[in-house]
Amino acid sequence: MSGAQTTGLSQSYARWRLNRLGQITDALEQQLLFELLGPVAGRTVLDVGCGDGPLASELARRGAIVTGLDRDPAMIAAARRRAAIEGAKLQLVEGKAESLPFPDATFDAVLAVAVLCFVRDAERAVAEMARVLKPGGRLVTGELGSWSLWAPYRRLRGWLGHPTWREATFHTAGKLRELLGAAGLDAIEMRGAVFYPPCGAAAQLLAPIDLRFGRRTTLGAAFIALSAAKPIAKKQEVASAMSGNEMKTPPILSHKHYDAPSTFTPESLLREARRQKGLSAAAVPEICVLDPDGDIVRRLRTTGRADQHPGWACYHTDLYVFHHDGREYGIVGCAVGAAFAVLVAEELFAAGCRLLISMTSAGQILPVQAPPYFIIIDRALRDEGASYHYLPPSDYSEADPRLIELSREALTAAGISAQVGASWTTDAPFRETQAAIDAASQAGILAVEMESGALYAFAKARGRSVLCFAHVTNQMGRVERDFEKGVADGEEESLRVIFLTAERWRAEASS
Repeated sequence: MSGAQTTGLSQSYARWRLNRLGQITDALEQQLLFELLGPVAGRTVLDVGCGDGPLASELARRGAIVTGLDRDPAMIAAARRRAAIEGAKLQLVEGKAESLPFPDATFDAVLAVAVLCFVRDAERAVAEMARVLKPGGRLVTGELGSWSLWAPYRRLRGWLGHPTWREATFHTAGKLRELLGAAGLDAIEMRGAVFYPPCGAAAQLLAPIDLRFGRRTTLGAAFIALSAAKPIAKKQEVASAMSGNEMKTPPILSHKHYDAPSTFTPESLLREARRQKGLSAAAVPEICVLDPDGDIVRRLRTTGRADQHPGWACYHTDLYVFHHDGREYGIVGCAVGAAFAVLVAEELFAAGCRLLISMTSAGQILPVQAPPYFIIIDRALRDEGASYHYLPPSDYSEADPRLIELSREALTAAGISAQVGASWTTDAPFRETQAAIDAASQAGILAVEMESGALYAFAKARGRSVLCFAHVTNQMGRVERDFEKGVADGEEESLRVIFLTAERWRAEASS
């Protein structure tokens, strides 16, 4: 790109951000990108094609350790000026997407926006981004869609004097998925944005529903974003570790028709249970809690704050109701493990729950601080079985970024320190070998527990609101005086975390 082109592009950016269409469109695209990227605080993030640095500065504001890269020294200089004005701490590097000047497995996340449309070799650029990504890390790319009213508009601008747009390559959703798959990345989610024509009035009118529409389709979107994860282990490494001469699809991955409805439903089970027990179809509270340890339930009962729900028909559990600040909550104790937790979650949502919060004790993987402390789990390694009945195979189940952010904001405002990060969900706590622990540690996983991977897969597949906390209380018995939860076994502090998150969710849901 020539110096004249660079100057023109920089001036075009500035004009774009001053008009109504540009401001609305940038805001929608940024919201979409950060939803797909998830929480970034404390994580190393590479912004490829950072331009004059708006996304890099926003990443830094959110607590990320940011490196911005651009092939144009003028853009790097502009990004440096922006960072100085906004007080953003950035490392800015001149370089090309097709030959990134970083060692393998350097970054927790890579963000690339409107990069593949301008590089000469998109396959090479994606391969380089995958190379510098840590195992388990996430790549989020946002590109210009080819099937929208904006594509001919941009092409026309190119022929009328802006050569940058004349040379751009617009992508389909399928092509983006193909590019990332060829680099060995596992697609997580594809979303669209900017379905309106390039007109400020249309943008203002349609912006409120734009992202909701983009969750359903990318057809007609001017902006297409895809998140993908780098597998922790390559498929050939897994194959070589397996015994026998032939690698066959295990039963847990066979005959999984993810789009097909289940013949057996929680509604039918609850219907028959109510009939047998003579119970009415009384709704459960809109916010319910899973307490796998059972300590919170026991404390609520012994202090006289919880009563048994009169209409809970589950064959396997008891539901208790308690109140805080005039709000009603439901809680189920001792639903330990992925399959049990998801069974109860299915029944709770079928009975009227709208938000489910899980508070489980967990073992420490990375020693980020001395136990006990809380982790808001943003993704969970799927080392259990139940999640594979809800979603196709992938390394992680992902939390709803909106729930993660509102909980983090609520806890921070209340002065509660909570980590945000990944957990390892296992079905076999007494098979947590040192090799497995080391692999989880190298992947940046903070803790190990038994429910969140399945709960997040269920939430994604069913469109439910589920948020999982890990209360890190132990080092898996490797030290003396382990498994201590703190004052009153940590129940009151756990409840405070739950209440703060629930109130923030209520406020957002009612707005």
